[in-house]
Amino acid sequence: MSIDFLLEKFKEHSKQPAIIWNNETLTYLDLIKKYEEAENFISENNILPGQVTALTGDFTPNTIALLLALISNQNIIVPLNAPIKESELKK
Repeated sequence: MSIDFLLEKFKEHSKQPAIIWNNETLTYLDLIKKYEEAENFISENNILPGQVTALTGDFTPNTIALLLALISNQNIIVPLNAPIKESELKK
């Protein structure tokens, strides 16, 4: 699956806020940079297109970027996250 259309939209809106995480606002340009870092990670770790990958983590900017890079690399992605603690459900 190509995500080129999405990256083009990110570039068009590069200075606009994309997400807020831990009280920090990240722009679409910040996400593009993290996406490029994730692409490098995939390449450096010889993750081949079509391979099954587990993506473990919360929805952080780095995890979002890695998810996009894995989609672009045509990987089969198994998202995993930590179970919600009972104490968090009561908040």
